[in-house]
Amino acid sequence: MGCSVNSVALWIGPGPRTPPSKRMMRAGLLVHLNSDAPTMFRPDIGKEDVDFVGQNDYAPDIAKRLVHNGVDATWLVDSEKVALHRLFDDEIAALDKELVR
Repeated sequence: MGCSVNSVALWIGPGPRTPPSKRMMRAGLLVHLNSDAPTMFRPDIGKEDVDFVGQNDYAPDIAKRLVHNGVDATWLVDSEKVALHRLFDDEIAALDKELVR
């Protein structure tokens, strides 16, 4: 999956509100967000996630899946992926607790 910032800046189209992403997820593809061209666009992966999920009206479980898909897409060895998944799960659980308050 591409970068929302780049899509808006470079592509004449729907930008981060990309219907292809929904079709890609329904097809079972590993969809995740990333950031590139840092010197041109000053991307912020956290903002990319918030904007993409918010503009597409995705539920929190989709946001969580996108983050975990990003881990799965890395070239880390399996044990490092497992550790990173756990770290993200712990952080997400802490954020979920904050939202419930």
